[in-house]
Amino acid sequence: MIGTSTTRPFTYEWNNPGEGTHVITVRVTDSNEGVTTSSPVTVNVTATGLLSSKNYGLFTGIYPNPSDEAFKVKSNRKIKHLWIKNIYGEQVEEMDNINIDQQVEIGQDLSEGPYLLIVEFASGNIEVSKLVKIK
Repeated sequence: MIGTSTTRPFTYEWNNPGEGTHVITVRVTDSNEGVTTSSPVTVNVTATGLLSSKNYGLFTGIYPNPSDEAFKVKSNRKIKHLWIKNIYGEQVEEMDNINIDQQVEIGQDLSEGPYLLIVEFASGNIEVSKLVKIK
């Protein structure tokens, strides 16, 4: 176990995870002591602090991060889908079909807090990065 959250909005920030592959699950206990565990998610933490799934390597530049404005995203691979998800796993923004080396701006209207940027490349590879919106 890496952490616990017992007060709303039930968040936990995992600071300084070690480099390497990690399998993450979330376990929730309700007020009646019922327990539910999420499906596992495998991520690889690299020296840059970005998360990349399945050891495909990092192909996407994101800046500034953290940001009080929009995040600029540019990749040396064709992006099929790009999603931003909040800490509850809810999709809050989406873009499709971003060309190689095309720069786009995302997240202008996000509230303050942490998010995940999930990038699916045309090749089917997936990359996951943490975004932090500040005010």
